[in-house]
Amino acid sequence: MSETTLPRFGRLRIQPLASGNYRPSDDGQWAVVLGVQDRFDELVDCVAWSPDDPGRWWLRYGEEVPLLGARGLAIAAWHGEPVTLLPTPETWLQAHCERSEGSVICVMDWGVNLAELFEGVSRVDCDSPDLQKRLQWTLRAWEPQITAPRQGARRVA
Repeated sequence: MSETTLPRFGRLRIQPLASGNYRPSDDGQWAVVLGVQDRFDELVDCVAWSPDDPGRWWLRYGEEVPLLGARGLAIAAWHGEPVTLLPTPETWLQAHCERSEGSVICVMDWGVNLAELFEGVSRVDCDSPDLQKRLQWTLRAWEPQITAPRQGARRVA
């Protein structure tokens, strides 16, 4: 496989890297590989996971899109519709293949500012209470800190 070729879906031998990314490797572990599309449906990255451990995944580049279902999320935000948040790329792929309507998403990089991506979405239905807590915590982490002067404190003009 060429370094610049991104598969839409398949199996590939990969070498996971400490950075959370992966690289193709002839002697690496087998993984399911799924193309990651941006909100314009352009293939910009790939996510890979082991079928034996679908809760652990790696991105090929990790610089473009922090979630699967970016186009569906953008459409839901535009129309003020709900989305369903799923915990892994594997569950996202299963739901994406089974659903004919509604948007499903999977956050692959929880370290980025997700607030602007979710702006306009009317509701996020999370797959589990743990996923709901993680999303709430992540969105709050990017909110501005709001303060007021302490009572009796002198204001500086």
